Amino acid sequence: MTSTSEKLAASKAAPRKTLDVTISLNRDLSEEREALVAELEAAKESNDDRMSAPTSASLVQERLDVILDAEVDTLIDLRFTRLPGDEWMKITQKCPPDPENLLDMHYRYSMVDACKLAAKFVAKDGTVYGHVVEDDDWSR
Repeated sequence: MTSTSEKLAASKAAPRKTLDVTISLNRDLSEEREALVAELEAAKESNDDRMSAPTSASLVQERLDVILDAEVDTLIDLRFTRLPGDEWMKITQKCPPDPENLLDMHYRYSMVDACKLAAKFVAKDGTVYGHVVEDDDWSR
């Protein structure tokens, strides 16, 4: 049977979960892409296309493909690593909730402000918890 101290040591040694996020640095293309994605979903739901004509979904998909091709050079990937619980608690204590935001009132801290602080958090030992993923950095 494993001792408690061994379990704690194994837990601390285990790699922390990460989340990779791709963002566009071109706001106009990003907003246009979001609008086309919503339009594509609506077109797929309505599904009122005629047999001989191109489907409305395929027409929207063609416009979306053009945007996606143009957006490729504006994309960067960010990687966020889950913070230790005590550090997250310290961050949330610095972020009072917005009384008009239901999510903030539920959690009792500003989720937006806490996430901004967490994204740029660097531990005392130099561990970085949010960074840009470079081409050679995908193996992590």
